[in-house]
Amino acid sequence: MGKTPMTDYILNSLDWHGQNLILREVVLQDVPRLVQLHRAIVGERPPVEQIDNPEAWFRLGGPWMHEYLCERHLKAYQDLGFDVWVLTRENDSLVGNIELWYDDEPEPFGRYAHMELLEVLPEFFHDDLEEWLLDNVEARGEARGYHRFWCNPHGSGGSPHLLLKRGYKPMWPNGQVTLLHLCRYDVPPHEAFPLKGDYETEAAHLLSLNHREAAGFRWRYLWRIVLNPQAADWPLGTPFWASRVNFRDGKWGICLVTVWRWLNSPPAARADLWVPAEWANDPAHIHRLLSISAQKAAELGAETVVAYLPCALAGQLANDNIEEHALDANDVWYLKHLVKDR
Repeated sequence: MGKTPMTDYILNSLDWHGQNLILREVVLQDVPRLVQLHRAIVGERPPVEQIDNPEAWFRLGGPWMHEYLCERHLKAYQDLGFDVWVLTRENDSLVGNIELWYDDEPEPFGRYAHMELLEVLPEFFHDDLEEWLLDNVEARGEARGYHRFWCNPHGSGGSPHLLLKRGYKPMWPNGQVTLLHLCRYDVPPHEAFPLKGDYETEAAHLLSLNHREAAGFRWRYLWRIVLNPQAADWPLGTPFWASRVNFRDGKWGICLVTVWRWLNSPPAARADLWVPAEWANDPAHIHRLLSISAQKAAELGAETVVAYLPCALAGQLANDNIEEHALDANDVWYLKHLVKDR
């Protein structure tokens, strides 16, 4: 069978300062050029002795940085039903990349579309082009039946001044804590029940305290290395622990602890917490979950644990063993109602 013409994947086009730019769906044939695009945007390379090591490239900027991982990344997104687009010149050379996620969570997030990535080469980083791209992604979200659209400008995409101009409002500022001296945490009496990794039955009804990414994607991303390693788009052999934790007072939560392979050294873990919404602002309860995460991270070989939480909660948890770190001022989720919620 012959290849499908690229014209079949075109979504829109724009005459931009004398250049014909084309927005289209990504195809697997784009992988080599997609890698070159992201390497050009990141502007870094691993040491010569690691130039052929996918993990070395991964640590510089994620799976987009190496063809082996990038192909897996695109296939994973296709499996999840997400949209991945490229922005090209008329000669089909790539100048930008967009990723759109879709999720359904408890309030305040609800059922929403989320722009996880908007990257273009520096010479294309102009307000008029970004506005046109935002027009297209918002239209796509609405066409797929999503009435809310979220963006996190830091690390994902969307310039704050344009988002505000377009009616977005900052709604969820992120905070970061780092757990130190992992052996010093008093672990309260509890029962831990291993999870199977089924997001719909185990976590979809809970609120994720880490909202630097869409919660459903984050869950599936972390579990893929366990449930479907041959399709994972990040390094294999990653230590991981996941359980529902019940306490004697009837409160509970979910802890996912991952030794984070994005970093070189010292070994650090990430703790991702899911809790019933009514306990999401209870610092004593969240501290218990973090204490258990610290213990498990130490058992997995980590020396520190990083957790992303709502900014106010992160400030309440800071103490001699928990450092609060200020994040970029743009590390905030912005919300726009595309149409009135029904």
